[in-house]
Amino acid sequence: MTLKVAFWVSGNAVRSQDSGLWLNEIHFGWGTHFKTALGPEDPANSGKNTLWFHIPITTPVIVDDVRPKLVKVFLCYRTIGNSKLKAIHLYDGSTKVTGFEGFSLQGDHPQSVIDNNNSWVINPSITIVTGLGISAQVWFGLTQNGVIPEFVFYTAGADFITP
Repeated sequence: MTLKVAFWVSGNAVRSQDSGLWLNEIHFGWGTHFKTALGPEDPANSGKNTLWFHIPITTPVIVDDVRPKLVKVFLCYRTIGNSKLKAIHLYDGSTKVTGFEGFSLQGDHPQSVIDNNNSWVINPSITIVTGLGISAQVWFGLTQNGVIPEFVFYTAGADFITP
């Protein structure tokens, strides 16, 4: 019999890889809200328009003497203004095990609506040995019409199965 388990964390567990006066980080009980004060993409910005954010996921490394396999990950978020989700990388401890890149996702993608913009199937499935980390790459563009680019993390999670 296959056992399916899911582990989720609140978006308030998210941490930015980079920080500074140009990044405003606000934690709530339900998530984390990031705003930038960056201007146009140019050498003076040192490439800081694209930032990485990291989310640790509690990981069932052994269930009833079996190592579960990761089959799906979720990142529920909202973009405001000129911001986009560009990539998702998955780590087993310090080892990158897979990634999803080449997209420019925008909009409101809460946990109440799971779709192709906030969930990714892992095929083939992956055995996570030490702990799952989800890294999200977010691009923050220019302020447009007075709207500052913002990104809100609601929650993140993962589905595992035992063979």
